[in-house]
Amino acid sequence: DEMILEAKKRMNFLRKKTQQLKSKVSKYEISQDEEYDALYAQYKEKKKITKSLDGNIQVFQNQMKGLTKTLKSISQDFAKSYPPTDQTRGYIAQMHEVVNEFEKTCVDNFVVEIEQTCCKPLKNYAGMIDNCQKAIDKRTADKIRYDEHQNTYKKYVDRPPQDPSKMTQAQHDLKHHTDIYNFSAQQAKKQLFDVVHSNEPTKVFAALTEATGRVSQGMHASLGKMGEIGQQVRNIIQEPPQYQNQYMVEAPTNMKTTVPADFDTEWYYLDQTNQQAGPLNFKQFSEKYKSGEITDTTNVFGGNLDSWKPLASIQGNHGTLKQALYVYQ
Repeated sequence: DEMILEAKKRMNFLRKKTQQLKSKVSKYEISQDEEYDALYAQYKEKKKITKSLDGNIQVFQNQMKGLTKTLKSISQDFAKSYPPTDQTRGYIAQMHEVVNEFEKTCVDNFVVEIEQTCCKPLKNYAGMIDNCQKAIDKRTADKIRYDEHQNTYKKYVDRPPQDPSKMTQAQHDLKHHTDIYNFSAQQAKKQLFDVVHSNEPTKVFAALTEATGRVSQGMHASLGKMGEIGQQVRNIIQEPPQYQNQYMVEAPTNMKTTVPADFDTEWYYLDQTNQQAGPLNFKQFSEKYKSGEITDTTNVFGGNLDSWKPLASIQGNHGTLKQALYVYQ
């Protein structure tokens, strides 16, 4: 009986000792941080938005070059499409000036503005994200080391080592790495909070939207000016006194314009399917040219030509075929 009582005493002692050790383990256990998890989810979304914003800025910067190229192409086509007279040269110069003004006041200003209001702030914010990621990585690494020491300590609690110093060392190591982890977790949470609650991406997006809106308005305004210039030139071409004098031959007074002798013939042309069409008299030829059915690059044949040639390349005794078609009434 005495032996049984002694055995029970020892069992009770061991049970209490084990409970004490487990309570010490629980003291170093890290609870789930729901606030951190919520911040981390928002952080990933902000990181994704930042990457998308950076890509959009690069796209818009490339598009600015494309807009200027488009306007220059329109201006160059305009210069090629009309006879080079004193009047048309002035309008062609105006057309070029519209393009230069758009490039200077819209595109160049856009580049400078975007650099100041979007690129630099976004670069600084991206730096915050990089530093935050480093803090997150350190927290993760410290958590791994904490888990390793916690497992070691739990193992000794369940099966105490023969050498008591091992238990003491394990407890010391666990406390040390618990402190390290708690500190890195606190730092990571602070940086997550700063990244998540920063309104820098919103400000950058607003600045980008405002800048691109101004460029869009400038583009529409420039196209409107170019359209007005083109209409003014077309009005001149419909009744150009300088060309009337140039192409006028001995003609009845009731005719506005007559056909230059070297172009007064039947004409043939190759349509869009490269099929021969015609013959056309000069009036029909002029009407099709003005309507756009026949263009400067259309291959035509007639008169003194010995082969098919692009319309814009044909030269007569008193000017080009293109000019004659323009002024014919």
